[in-house]
Amino acid sequence: MPAMQVSTDSQVLGAAVGAVVCAIVRGGFTAYNLESATTESAASFARGTLGFFALAPSIGIGALCGAIAGATCDRSLGAVVGAALSAGILLLFLLPFGACIGMFETFFGTTDMGESLEAFTAIYFVQKGIAGAIGGAAGGFAGEIYTARHDSNSDSESTTTPEPQRESEPNQDAPDAKPKPPVEP
Repeated sequence: MPAMQVSTDSQVLGAAVGAVVCAIVRGGFTAYNLESATTESAASFARGTLGFFALAPSIGIGALCGAIAGATCDRSLGAVVGAALSAGILLLFLLPFGACIGMFETFFGTTDMGESLEAFTAIYFVQKGIAGAIGGAAGGFAGEIYTARHDSNSDSESTTTPEPQRESEPNQDAPDAKPKPPVEP
């Protein structure tokens, strides 16, 4: 199978679709986790200020990961790139928190803080990977479809044989026009 030439238009479309889908899915997972982790007394605060500060970065990171993954214009590659970026960025943010939790555990002498962070991180890591894969696959699929339709339109135009151009006949009324020689049968 020959490699497809991907146009800039299909990359832009794939990036846009991937960004929107990944941002929505990633934000949805974050909103779900935020809602399920809060108690009744903290729920109103979590929906307000804390909700904004938790959702905005997650949606922004989702849009960025989905755009990069969707610009590949390949649904399989987009899913892999989206999952790796989305989950990888989460780990880069959580590694410093894990180190801080480890220091606090040593200082306070407790062991349950690290266990709860590990359980939370594992679930969140899988969710963010799924969100990136869905966004990247959706963007890659949109780019694939656009590229396939664009290529099929250009192929149909190039496979039709153009009509041969006829030589223009000189105007007989023009002063410098040469008379047309008679055609013999």
